[in-house]
Amino acid sequence: MADEKPLILVAQKYASESEDRLLFQEEIITAAFDHAGYKIQYKYRPWKRCLIEVREGRHDAAYTAWHTKERSEIYGFSDTYLYVDTMLFKKKGKAVYYNGDLQTLQPYLIGVSMGWTISPEFDSADYLQKTFVSEPIQLIKMLYSERIDIMALSVALNQALIKNYYPEYKGDIVPLPPPLKRNTTHVIFSKKISGYESRIEAFNEGLKKIIANGTLRKIEEKYQYTSGLLQK
Repeated sequence: MADEKPLILVAQKYASESEDRLLFQEEIITAAFDHAGYKIQYKYRPWKRCLIEVREGRHDAAYTAWHTKERSEIYGFSDTYLYVDTMLFKKKGKAVYYNGDLQTLQPYLIGVSMGWTISPEFDSADYLQKTFVSEPIQLIKMLYSERIDIMALSVALNQALIKNYYPEYKGDIVPLPPPLKRNTTHVIFSKKISGYESRIEAFNEGLKKIIANGTLRKIEEKYQYTSGLLQK
């Protein structure tokens, strides 16, 4: 039986991110937990602070978290509730050579959002020229003004930022295939809070139920986003 006290879940609400993208994830999470009788309260923090506070047991869990080996040793991970493809992008017409080998990117200045994990290979590639920003929207502006050569960003967020903030850039910022990684998105639970294993199990079972009963499809239709779970 779930506690009456709501679970506190934290994430970063980026000033530049379309709010419905975050609401889409929250509605999936709320619906999954609802099957086990859990109430959820969402709070917003800078992403690095989210990770620290959940690790220390100050909050039950964080969401919007991509899987990494390091994180899996610190937090309890839920099943995947969202797939996110991450790619490199350039300004249309910019001469950039990339064949899937990160070594070919050494001549270029690459913009990355601070605290984000892109892929294990990319994150550990110290030979690359990376510049870090606090807000993803800065990458769009820097790329268009050619202050950086390339940016690393999720396909969904790039689309949302251009749609909501820079529609005039549509068609001018183009992907560099192949994708760096197909990231899996999870709720990550504090191991410092007792009972976290049962909460993970409750979420995972609830997620299966909302896939099976059509709730997830309705959420996707409402927000016009895809979780990737229905295409598996």
